[in-house]
Amino acid sequence: FPTRRSSDLLAGERRFLFASFALFAATIPFLFLSSSALSGRLSAATARAQKALTRRVASERLISKVSSSLVQLDMAELDKGVECALSTIGAFTRTDRAYVFLFKDDGTRMDNTHEWCADGIEPEIEHLQDIAVDKELPWFARCIRNGDVCHVPDVTALPPEARPEREHFEAQGIQSLIVLPVAAEERLLGFLGFDAVRERRCWSATTRPC
Repeated sequence: FPTRRSSDLLAGERRFLFASFALFAATIPFLFLSSSALSGRLSAATARAQKALTRRVASERLISKVSSSLVQLDMAELDKGVECALSTIGAFTRTDRAYVFLFKDDGTRMDNTHEWCADGIEPEIEHLQDIAVDKELPWFARCIRNGDVCHVPDVTALPPEARPEREHFEAQGIQSLIVLPVAAEERLLGFLGFDAVRERRCWSATTRPC
């Protein structure tokens, strides 16, 4: 999968990429929950408890794996580390796309800097460069700047004021998504996102939609 090199990023933007790994770790347990697990369809309480424990153990192992591999990275290895983290977490959570965006030009524009796609899923990174955030995605921009987790279980159910976002997401085949803002030193630098393309998905019962 293609990436844009981070060798020329500002120090603050590089810190963002490292900070994002902590966010990956913090959100893994939520992202691993599928809509079926959240719906409470499992009939036996013991089965629910066992599956929850299995998910918890697996997510903790993943956190350890990602963290231990990233802590040793220097800046020259940063891009490859981001790619590996996206690949590992994307596969673990059975998502279709995982990606990182960075803001630029005082937060008015953004680039998709890294992307991982599951087998059979079309990459979109080449089409997601130099996006004028407020012009093209105003509803989403307000959400992410408020520091909110943007959780959209069903793109077709977005409110009328999010029509540009719906068109933008549908053009990429997205049915559901979750986006997590990341800041460094109290400055919003970008976000992490996870897309569901093949089917609608609800990642967490506790995640707030915008």
